[in-house]
Amino acid sequence: MKILVVGSGGQLGRELKKLHTSDDANSWMFAARDQIDLQKADDLRRLNEWKPDVVVNCAAYTQVDKAEEEVYACWEINALGVGRLAKKCNEIGSWLIHVSSDYVYHHNPGRPIKEEDPLFPRGIYAASKAGGETLVREFNPKHIVIRTSWLYGNEGPNFVKTMIKLGETKSELRVVADQWGSPTYTYDLAKAIRKIIRTLADSPNAEFAGTYHYANEGVINWHGFAREIMQEMGYDTHVLPITSAEYAAAAPRPGWSALSLSKIKRVFDIFPPHWRISLKSYLQELKKTI
Repeated sequence: MKILVVGSGGQLGRELKKLHTSDDANSWMFAARDQIDLQKADDLRRLNEWKPDVVVNCAAYTQVDKAEEEVYACWEINALGVGRLAKKCNEIGSWLIHVSSDYVYHHNPGRPIKEEDPLFPRGIYAASKAGGETLVREFNPKHIVIRTSWLYGNEGPNFVKTMIKLGETKSELRVVADQWGSPTYTYDLAKAIRKIIRTLADSPNAEFAGTYHYANEGVINWHGFAREIMQEMGYDTHVLPITSAEYAAAAPRPGWSALSLSKIKRVFDIFPPHWRISLKSYLQELKKTI
């Protein structure tokens, strides 16, 4: 199969680029923003030439707070641009694997959230991600939407790297303790996407279209996650819990985004490792470069 990764310059895109070298069964192509910008409809004409069997969309506007001011740019990339991509994929007959976000949920059902639960997006970023999902389903029946949460990895800025940098110099940190979810290591998510693609290739006539959750197993709040990072790094930094109101971010964050993983386990036989295991593995690799 021919696979095109859109947004290959981001955290997840770069992780997929590293993984593709061990995939002899498929041909991979990678398009960063200078080749395919979802704000530019003309850029999508390249898909007519490349004719991929699967498009993996990792491109996104991710500056959650800034989105409250940059409404147009956020909506163009996360919603309208994604819709144009889905329409083009449908025209050329390719699957679209679209990466979405736990931000589409802003409610707590008292259990891990299931894919069929109602969406309650709050804020521009959250609404744009929900809008992108809607357009994907509308324009391309051959779609897989993956909602994920709390991404961190080797490439680009993320919460783990920020905590490490602060822990090196600060004796005390204040971290939100009333937002609960599941950290997700980009390496694990990239492997899951690769397995989904292999499944599509092996079972071309099966019905896989739909929405799935992927995150590492286990639930923690940001405060607990920060404490775990400090402990693993051997820092003495004291991490104090604060509320979301005290943090006072411009855009609202989900208070609960623990995702049920039962569907992706059942359909694709994908079993994510626990977040503590993945964090330990990530930090071991990161320490080699520090």
